[in-house]
Amino acid sequence: MNTQKISVIEESLKSSSLYIKIIAIVVIIGILLSGITFVQSGEVALVLRFGKLVGDIPAEQVLQPGIHFNLPFLMDKVIRIPVQKVQEVKIDSLYTYDFIKDISKTGCVLTGDNNIVILDAVLKYKITDPVRYTLGVEQPEENLKELTTCSLTGEIASMSVDRILTDQKKELAGAVLEEVQKRADQIGLGVQLVALEFTDLQPPNEVKDAFDQVTSTNVKNETLIQEAKSYKEKVIPQAVAERDSMIQGAKSYKLERIAQANSDVSQFYGVIEEYRKNPEVVHERLYREKVENIMKKIADTILVPKEESGENIILP
Repeated sequence: MNTQKISVIEESLKSSSLYIKIIAIVVIIGILLSGITFVQSGEVALVLRFGKLVGDIPAEQVLQPGIHFNLPFLMDKVIRIPVQKVQEVKIDSLYTYDFIKDISKTGCVLTGDNNIVILDAVLKYKITDPVRYTLGVEQPEENLKELTTCSLTGEIASMSVDRILTDQKKELAGAVLEEVQKRADQIGLGVQLVALEFTDLQPPNEVKDAFDQVTSTNVKNETLIQEAKSYKEKVIPQAVAERDSMIQGAKSYKLERIAQANSDVSQFYGVIEEYRKNPEVVHERLYREKVENIMKKIADTILVPKEESGENIILP
């Protein structure tokens, strides 16, 4: 009986030992295979070996898309960085969307003309230097958020509230992007800023209606100005064209009248010379010419003499 029990125990130990060996082999294979790294398209990877970056130059430090072989995960740690993806940082620390009872709790942004605006924004950027972004600075997104918040408050403090809420949003975003990019390069964040988009930019709720009325009036005023400019650009060329046409017509009429007057003067001097020589002949000729012209105009009209009818009668 004891012999049977001992044999059963031995068989159990042999089976357990086999399972342990299989598990150990699987674990070892898994550890070895963990050194194989697949870097996807649109991303790169960094390898930390015992906490130290592998590679002496950037080309060796940054793994490009593809298959790479490293040491097992117990020795190497792979950090993936999406360099082609546009990252976003929310700038939402300037206001907590509540009635302004305690500014130290609700927050605000003060404009150059001593007004208050509520602001939320999204900063978009891409990673250009994965080594600096990952290992050079702690919490790079928080750094970008603080830099953007600081720049926004400074730029808004130099602008009037009307301009900020109407036609200078693009100028504000451009100025902030330029300043934040400059500061990010100085501290070595390794990023390229893409855009700054305002998701909310408005006055506090307490005065929002008044600001909306002012904005609406400004929009109407600008619309009327643009309409007046369009009307001006349309009417002035027409008036200039009409003026030039009238001036040209007057000049042509002037030349025609002068030519006609010169012709009449020449004809008059010709007639007067003849009249001085033979007054009666010239008088008779002129008389006949006038009568002939009158008769041509009368054509087939019949003139009944006054002696027969008692009065002049003109019949067609």
